[in-house]
Amino acid sequence: MAVDSAGGRPLARRGFLAAVAGLSSSALARGFLLPVPLSRHAAPIVGLSAATPFAFLSTASTPQGTAFSVRVRGDAAASGTATFNDQVIPLLPLDGYLVAVLAAGQAAGYEIELAAGDYSVHVNLLTADGSTLAFALPITVSTTDFPVDAIVLPPSLNNLLDPTVATNEAAQLTKIYAPQTPVQMWAGLWRMPVAGPITTQFGQARSYNGGPVSGHHSGVDIGVNLGTPIAACAAGIVAWTGMMAERGNFTAIDHGLGVYSGYAHQSQIGVSVGQAVQQGDIIGKAGSTGLSTGPHVHWECAVNGLNVDALRWTRVLLP
Repeated sequence: MAVDSAGGRPLARRGFLAAVAGLSSSALARGFLLPVPLSRHAAPIVGLSAATPFAFLSTASTPQGTAFSVRVRGDAAASGTATFNDQVIPLLPLDGYLVAVLAAGQAAGYEIELAAGDYSVHVNLLTADGSTLAFALPITVSTTDFPVDAIVLPPSLNNLLDPTVATNEAAQLTKIYAPQTPVQMWAGLWRMPVAGPITTQFGQARSYNGGPVSGHHSGVDIGVNLGTPIAACAAGIVAWTGMMAERGNFTAIDHGLGVYSGYAHQSQIGVSVGQAVQQGDIIGKAGSTGLSTGPHVHWECAVNGLNVDALRWTRVLLP
């Protein structure tokens, strides 16, 4: 169960449950729910069938720029996919379920937020007896109020505002975040990579040198001193290290199930590709390389190639 640790409240698995208030507790206990096709504006209608695997989302509503999950009971489904916002993600076995982590986020490097509104997660399954099953789970993406961050760059960095720089880096990030390791390597809540004030929140719109708003910030900026040790936010395998134009010295860690964390602007990289890291292991030192006006850590999270708010993973358990 996903838990919001800030409030101590469980985040109910309500992808189905929000629609079945009229069902008896005994029916819910059996866990067999068969949805019928849903209208975008109508309440879902749910029936019961002993042939349908139980499925649910980690939440009925998620803010722009966040991740959520879908689970299907594994004893009745051999394999399957979950489709959200036209992105097809394989369901992977985990703790007796088939699971996928999904993102209401922005394509890595492109900084355009998914629009708020009502959506569906479409689940397609191959059941244990070889038959197929398809159904949809409703979810709402709620509006996040993203402030605008006005940044003045020194002349030496103005060349990084060339649109081709961002386009090339986006293509690079797409390749880094594409592989989906079919195991969960992290456990529990994530930790912040450094202790310091948050200078830029995820999703803040950016205006450089008084120009038009050009996009939304893809990570969380944490202000620290030059050379501050950077810790891995969670266990995983180092997927990429090297220099990028905007992110400077950058490290990406694969945490499994399509989930990655990234650490930018380092003065020094302290790990190598393929290295296993545990939560809290030092992976580098803070700096101001790339598109940066002072020492800080740009910390980001990508889920299936979409950037979401890394800070939320310190408060909400997924999947």
